[in-house]
Amino acid sequence: MSMMFYSPGWELAVDSPGSGELLITTVTDSTATGTVTDEKWYRAYYGSQVVQFLAAVTARALCDIAGRVGHEDLPAFLTPDVARGLLPTLQKAVLLTLAGSDRYERVFPDDGRAPAEPLCIRCHKGSFFPYLAISSEWCEQFGHRAFGTSLERWEEAHEAYRLNREGWKRTETRRRESRKSPQLRLPDASGGGEE
Repeated sequence: MSMMFYSPGWELAVDSPGSGELLITTVTDSTATGTVTDEKWYRAYYGSQVVQFLAAVTARALCDIAGRVGHEDLPAFLTPDVARGLLPTLQKAVLLTLAGSDRYERVFPDDGRAPAEPLCIRCHKGSFFPYLAISSEWCEQFGHRAFGTSLERWEEAHEAYRLNREGWKRTETRRRESRKSPQLRLPDASGGGEE
């Protein structure tokens, strides 16, 4: 699932999550997102370059020496203020670029979406994409290990998931029922009735 990220003056594209490819460009002709420069600036970063760019933008945001990304310096228009504006969006795009959809969607779940079942970090059991699951001798011998949790056992991760899902279902049911039922009218606070 490809995804576009927007930050005022920037577009970040992740065409293939988990592939290590991040495309970044400035927006120079849109009033909807604002601009950071009149200069059209475009870069494609791959693998370790993605992390180097993130580190350089972070350093610039903290008013530190930005260093180099590959063989290029950061653009002059990337001031500390501009870097601070870009950084939260860049962090999300980098996570999707390097970790892929399964992990990204568990770290940044959509509001209102049901909790995701546990994802094994070794064999990808529980993946949103079943074709990614592979057999693992390690998992067969020692058990699965759930992504993003301190729970030691796979069964504990599933129990936590079951409880979270039940809580989510109750919340969704209450939300739907509150939309269906008419609002109760409370009596006038003044205590006065009809005359």
